[in-house]
Amino acid sequence: MVYFDDFSAVFVRDSEENTEVIDSYAYHVVRPSGKPPFQEEGQEQEALNEYQRALAVNPDFVGGYADLAAVYEYLGEYEMAIEHLHTALELVFREPRLLSTQGGAKTPYVRLYTDLANIHVKAKDWDQAIHFYTKTLELDENNPLALNNLSLIYTSYQMDQKKSLAMLHQYAEYLAETKDKKTRENVEELIADVRINGPREKPPAPPSGVIRQAEFAGYMRDPLAHLYFRFVSPSPFNSETHSSWNWGVPSDLSTAGGSDNRSIMMGLANVSGTNMRIKQLWHRVQIGGGNFRIALYFGGASIGDINGATLQFDSGAITTSGAGYYSADNVDVDWPSGTVTHIAAKLGTTRYYYVATPPQQNCELFDESWTEPGTDTAVAYPAGPVGAQALDYGYCYQEWLTYVLYPTISSVTPSSFGDTDTGIVIAGDGFEVDDEFGAGTSKVWLTQNNDWNTPGTKVQQTDTAWSNTSITFTVVQGALSAGNVYLWVENSDGEHNASGETVTMTAGGPTTTIGDGTSPANKDVAPESTNNAVDAFTLVTNTEPETVTALSVTFTGTDVNDVAASGVKIYEDDGGTANEWDATDTLIDTVSFSGSTASFTGLNISVNTSATQYLVTYDIAAGATDSNTLQGAVTAATVTNTLVNNDAPDATLTVNVCTDIYFNRKKITIQSSQVSGSSDFTDFPVLISLSGDWLKTTTADPTNGRIENANGYDIIFKDSTETVQLDHEIDLYDGSASGGTLLAWVRIPTLDYNDDTIIYMHYGNDCISSSQENVPGVWDSDYVAVWHLKESGSTVYDSTSNNNDGSKVSSPSFVDGKIGKAYNTTNGYFSVPYSSSLDFVSGSMFIECWAKYDDFTGGTDPGIFVWGGGDTDMFGFSDPTTPRFRINSTTLETGTASADTWYYYVGRYTGSNMYTYHNTSQLGSVSKSGNTAFENGTNTIGYRSEYSSSIDGIIDELRISKTDRGVDYMTTTYNNQNSPATFYNVEDEECSYSYRRPITIKASEVSGTSDLTDFPVLVSISDTWLRTTTEDPTNGHIVSSNGYDIIFKDSGGTQLDHEIEDYDGSASGGTLVAWVRIPTLDYNDDTVIYMYYGNTCITSSQENVTGVWSNNYEAVWHLSEDPTDSSPAFKDSTSNNNDGTDYGS
Repeated sequence: MVYFDDFSAVFVRDSEENTEVIDSYAYHVVRPSGKPPFQEEGQEQEALNEYQRALAVNPDFVGGYADLAAVYEYLGEYEMAIEHLHTALELVFREPRLLSTQGGAKTPYVRLYTDLANIHVKAKDWDQAIHFYTKTLELDENNPLALNNLSLIYTSYQMDQKKSLAMLHQYAEYLAETKDKKTRENVEELIADVRINGPREKPPAPPSGVIRQAEFAGYMRDPLAHLYFRFVSPSPFNSETHSSWNWGVPSDLSTAGGSDNRSIMMGLANVSGTNMRIKQLWHRVQIGGGNFRIALYFGGASIGDINGATLQFDSGAITTSGAGYYSADNVDVDWPSGTVTHIAAKLGTTRYYYVATPPQQNCELFDESWTEPGTDTAVAYPAGPVGAQALDYGYCYQEWLTYVLYPTISSVTPSSFGDTDTGIVIAGDGFEVDDEFGAGTSKVWLTQNNDWNTPGTKVQQTDTAWSNTSITFTVVQGALSAGNVYLWVENSDGEHNASGETVTMTAGGPTTTIGDGTSPANKDVAPESTNNAVDAFTLVTNTEPETVTALSVTFTGTDVNDVAASGVKIYEDDGGTANEWDATDTLIDTVSFSGSTASFTGLNISVNTSATQYLVTYDIAAGATDSNTLQGAVTAATVTNTLVNNDAPDATLTVNVCTDIYFNRKKITIQSSQVSGSSDFTDFPVLISLSGDWLKTTTADPTNGRIENANGYDIIFKDSTETVQLDHEIDLYDGSASGGTLLAWVRIPTLDYNDDTIIYMHYGNDCISSSQENVPGVWDSDYVAVWHLKESGSTVYDSTSNNNDGSKVSSPSFVDGKIGKAYNTTNGYFSVPYSSSLDFVSGSMFIECWAKYDDFTGGTDPGIFVWGGGDTDMFGFSDPTTPRFRINSTTLETGTASADTWYYYVGRYTGSNMYTYHNTSQLGSVSKSGNTAFENGTNTIGYRSEYSSSIDGIIDELRISKTDRGVDYMTTTYNNQNSPATFYNVEDEECSYSYRRPITIKASEVSGTSDLTDFPVLVSISDTWLRTTTEDPTNGHIVSSNGYDIIFKDSGGTQLDHEIEDYDGSASGGTLVAWVRIPTLDYNDDTVIYMYYGNTCITSSQENVTGVWSNNYEAVWHLSEDPTDSSPAFKDSTSNNNDGTDYGS
């Protein structure tokens, strides 16, 4: 270091004392022979104070900054030294006059650059050292210090042979000019060494599982923790005492000398200020002749403090192996607190072979492998020369050092953060996750206090990325309070940074968070429906315990008051029905309210660090108006911690006021010509078979589809008066985009033989979500079994109330039938358990079905239906093409069937005779009387167990009745099922109304204590939807410019008399004034009527003006007419026609 006097004059005293070897790389530091003021031993702080006082007086005192840098370098505070030298440089650059130019104008810069480079070498900042040595050479191209040190840095640290040789050649040329022969010879020898061996190799990569490891052979050294070796004479082993050992910077190995009993001393140096722990130290030697003993010695009085470094040694960390005389008792290890521990190997079995060579020869290592720590697998180590230096007396050695750095934190980015913040980065060193023996796991902590042993609150953080020098983590606040907290990194062996790194927690301490739960689905809701899940929220805290004592839920929508709840509830969601209410959810509380906010008080909801989901449910009021919507979310809560509310509205509830009103209908006329006989049929089941795009759902085909429900539930049938809904059963419905088909059975109370029978099919009701069928009601009490054979599963169901269901046996094939689906029983059949309903003890019977043979190879006398599975009672075939009907061994076998042809087979028993038919043609008859008890046991469909014979074909629509239904019934059934399109006519869809709105007349507005009859109610509405579609295509829903397509119906669908006093459907209008007669206006309960509108078929008025005023009104003048445009001028709306004429103006 160059020191400046008080007058900023530069002086350098070159002498032998000015040069000393600072470390093994032999760079030179030039010092003056005299010492700067106050830099006697122990007076460093006084020197600092004096220089700082001088600088306070004269901030341009360049020499003061340089001298301060020297003091800081002496104290090992390299960053402060560098800072003050940069300040001196800035002053020189700004004001060159501040420095004397003694020695040349460039001299001050050269000295400052070299001083900076030298300190960067001590700080092991090689890039900066190279930078300032290079700056030195720009000003002084032959500067010996820069040339020498640059070459050594390039050789040992940058591994750049080309740059190293360039520096050395330039240095040699300079030495040739200066006549320094001895130094030049040393440089040329070094040039030759670099040419032959290249730069010093870096230590090999550590074996798998080892954190950090360095190899030392000869004078090869690790830049962090150098191992030095020196000859010591006489050997301290002679007296087994350590008092004569010389500790310090070792001499160069090549000049060692002494007696034959020389030993080798090994020490740690150059680790000043570095906290580290030795994991393993492995020493291997080969001595050419003589006895040899090894001592491992680490430091002076205390192993825990070597050159200012804190060191710790794992128990058993030290292992030695060597040739020649060796005894464990003669290996001395000094541990902290004076404990002596002998060898405890951790590397497992080793196999090493050495060749002892004459002096000045290289040692070679061969056939070498070692066992990885913690495993039993031998791992190959690179063979061949390993750079062991050949020394006098044939000494070869190699060292392995495994060490772990204590965690040190250099920065935290950002240093201010809140709970759950992600991507926080810690930079530093020594962040080992797991050591080479697999012990422990490293962790990141935040503490309330800056004290590892008494941290106050201590919370582990969630790390997301980890390396030895960088950690990324997500903040977990836990119970930490806001403000300064302290960050720690704890490695796998429990070491941690010496002091907590100060960071800032921005969150307000313990928090309770209302989270936005997993949303319930949007849903249509009906008036008086309960527990409609409208919102899901979660509760969680970052500390325990916590209790929620109050919650507020605020609702929004088109008209919150209109859908005011009869109850708002909070449930704990058990997840039984995902994110929806079900009966297993736990009720927390219920409140009743009107308006937009529900307040829950007196709650006692426990909250912990695991989030729990809750549901808010809404009970819709009875009088809720159709199409109104509702949303809700938690808006406030009472908690102990800081509240964070992230809840947002979830589901939208849309009020759907459902009635039995269907928007569409078709008229079906059953042709009397298709009804056989001379009398009407009672409760006749008619097959309705239809297809078309209109039968698709509105979802599958929005343009053409008219059905709302995917199962066809919104399809019903009514009689000709449209007041009686008919029993029906849907055999098949396909409303898909590729479908549009319906098969249904409808019970016709009276099927007229003489006049056509009219029924109506109604469809298109978006309120319907469940079946409107009455399946058993279709089939009168004389049907004992009806199997449509339409089911694809393992059971075929009996549609009557007798429940004679059949079970699949083997593998009958599910195929297309005569009517919808059916079964081919070639490879399987159905068994039907015994039932008394199928045991005809007396009386008559009727059995019918459709069947088609594939071929006639099914076996002997196969049965369509076999009672008891035997031979006594059956309906099927024999031989095998002849239809066969058998009761109590009385057999009727006649006629012939053809393959691949559908037949409608019938068997009749009148009580005295048996008949068989196909396609209504009689095949034969036989008399039968007496006992008719049928065979007991399991019945079969498509199979006769007695002969293991099956119907080799398809069976469809099998029915059995306990009465003889007669030939006319048979013929009418055949006509219906064989050709449905001929049996009836289906007219086009009648014009329907596209829209409807409920109108609720409030009971509170009705005076008195009894209902009012035929009360004319004024309906006055204005809105854009009341404009015509022509005037306002976007918003308008009225088709007729006169409002003719506006009608009113009661809740049962009966059209109400109405009179339109005024309608304006223009683009600037959208108003309606109408009078509607309410047959019964309830004083006690609200009265609901419906307004229908938007019908393209309506071209004339649907009003019944006089009907509105039928309740003893003598005259009603609205006085709304323009007297210049109408005649008479003022019209009476009653049937009395008391019209008025205007006079004057």
